[in-house]
Amino acid sequence: MSKREEIIKLYFLEGEIPADIAKKLDISKSAVTQVLQKDERYQREKMIRKESNKLSFMLFIAIIFMNI
Repeated sequence: MSKREEIIKLYFLEGEIPADIAKKLDISKSAVTQVLQKDERYQREKMIRKESNKLSFMLFIAIIFMNI
């Protein structure tokens, strides 16, 4: 499997972040991001992950305030 294919698999199928992919493959984070930016799914996936993180954070805050 090529580095490009491995990056795509780790990001889209396994849900890893570029920094972790870079460490795992012993390449720079910018090299990972360059590969991902060439994939048409990247911007959509990035937006989905950002919104998901926001929702998770809001839920976390709500749980904290409910327990106070």
